[in-house]
Amino acid sequence: MAEQPVAKRPATQPTTIDDLPENLLIRILSLLPLISAIQTSFISRKWRNLWHSLPSLKFKITKFPRNPASPLSLNVQQFSDFVSQTLINRPNTLPLRKFSLLFLYSSNHRYRSLVTTWLRYALDCSVKELNFSFAVNPKRRVNNDGSENSPYYDFHLSDLMNSTSVIRLMLCRCEIIMPSRNLVRFESLRSLELVEVDLSDELLSDLILRCENLKKLVLRQFHGLRKFRIVSEKLQDLELSRYYVENAEDFDSSVEICTPNLSRIEIRYFYVANYKGDLSSVVEAELRLHERETEGYIFQCWSKPMSLLTGAQRLTVQNNLLLFIHSEMKPDESFQFKNLKHLELKTGYTHSEMVGLAALLMQAPILETLVLDYVYQTEKEASFYDDFKAGPFTFDIPSLQEVKMTNFRNTDLEYHVLALLGREKVVLNKVVLVPAKLERSSLSGPMVFDLTAYEDWTSAIAALLRHRLVPQK
Repeated sequence: MAEQPVAKRPATQPTTIDDLPENLLIRILSLLPLISAIQTSFISRKWRNLWHSLPSLKFKITKFPRNPASPLSLNVQQFSDFVSQTLINRPNTLPLRKFSLLFLYSSNHRYRSLVTTWLRYALDCSVKELNFSFAVNPKRRVNNDGSENSPYYDFHLSDLMNSTSVIRLMLCRCEIIMPSRNLVRFESLRSLELVEVDLSDELLSDLILRCENLKKLVLRQFHGLRKFRIVSEKLQDLELSRYYVENAEDFDSSVEICTPNLSRIEIRYFYVANYKGDLSSVVEAELRLHERETEGYIFQCWSKPMSLLTGAQRLTVQNNLLLFIHSEMKPDESFQFKNLKHLELKTGYTHSEMVGLAALLMQAPILETLVLDYVYQTEKEASFYDDFKAGPFTFDIPSLQEVKMTNFRNTDLEYHVLALLGREKVVLNKVVLVPAKLERSSLSGPMVFDLTAYEDWTSAIAALLRHRLVPQK
């Protein structure tokens, strides 16, 4: 019987990058710096206009090539020419998802006009996210007639009046010019972030009111505000960060928060003495201040919002709890974190801090997860806490299921705290230890202990100790 000829497999053609689908090529381009992505237009005819379809344009002067021997002013000029030429070559009929600019701004007419032109190009492309950030020389320029020019770019919000596409706006180091007409609203904005922006109390309060559909608001590194209001029916996420009043201790400074749908708030180094409003809708909260500021004005800036967060389910705070529980800031004896299930503490594990923790846990009857994050304390800080009259304590945590210790250093003190946590009424079933990055630490990664496998807490602690290899002193 004659052998049947074996059918030959068709030769496969080598696959090159040009054979990839266009959407994948655009994805690859989006991972490159913008100037590199544009340079790919010289590869072949297929690549010539491919960068036009990039969903985001990110112009950062810090990423722009610079000859160290050239003056900075020449680098700024070359960068501005690059931005302008890029926008000229890209049709403004193509939509943009995001336009970002980081520019070393100089308050002369040429650069002011250029930045405005770039802004209007982005708006013509129906941009959705707009980020304008400036590095500026704080000195004011003096004109020939003796008048002064502001060192900041004037961002006229009236430019957004006819835009229905911008949903996220971030402005850093510029002056906001409000529209003269009071009826102007910015209905498309869902997220607003202002960083180092000069606004008066009235202008800031007015701007927030005009953003009727705002869901996220970030105010960061503000100076000079004293009494302002945050009134927003739809706001869900609020971040207040690094705010300083003109006077070192202004006990009359205040912020009024009227946001019935607020679910998350983050307050970091935001030194306002008085918080007004209702924060009972907040589910997740984080409060931070400088670790070494534990008395007087700074403590009031921390404890005032703390007393309003009775409905929070997740809370991250520094362990000033003993001071808070015994201070005048706590509303009354019926005060409780009635919904708190997840608590994260920045702590130094001093005796007084543990007394404060025990006192707070009595106010949190359904707490399930406790995260203890070690924070180094100076001798002054530790002596301040231990000088505070702190008596004996017990932990009463009937619902606690998990303890997580981050920045874990494998010390006697940390194991002592673990032993205290399991000594009383606890249904703890899981301990997670996340080691600190110590050169001599024997712990290389997180250790997870399922305590349901042990007969009692004493056996579990013994198992923990067996895994401890080199104690850190």
